Amino acid sequence: YAALGWAISQWAVVELWMKYIYSRTTGGSGTAQASAQVSFDVVINFNTRLNMVDWAIQTRFPNNTDILTRWNALKNRATKRAGARNELAHFSVMQTNPPLPDGSTIFAITDHWPSIVKHNGDPPKLVRTQIVSKGESFAKLANDLLSFYDSLPH
Repeated sequence: YAALGWAISQWAVVELWMKYIYSRTTGGSGTAQASAQVSFDVVINFNTRLNMVDWAIQTRFPNNTDILTRWNALKNRATKRAGARNELAHFSVMQTNPPLPDGSTIFAITDHWPSIVKHNGDPPKLVRTQIVSKGESFAKLANDLLSFYDSLPH
């Protein structure tokens, strides 16, 4: 349970840094930056949020190949990691007896249909180490978004 909660929390940090990137790119400072953050927060869908950040960066820095190249790499990673986040967000933690072949007794199973289809109708199962690995990838993405944010002009 703790691994799943931790992994999902790492994704929340990804979205937090995206909000800050969006507000720095569109909002200036003070009240304008706060308004940009609020407008970001009212959008629930991650893909829409990602598109908001993408268009803000492309509009503000159309000729800055360094920023655009770095952002495109981050955007692509975020898109890929969003699928892993969706899988985790739709997983249920269960206990098994006897243990699984790797010796674990706790696993997670999903009702996330795209994941089930991708696995030929058999709901994928994740053990703790796999969940932690996904969380670590979210944490790395969040740190890289922080670095990108720090590099943006004010």
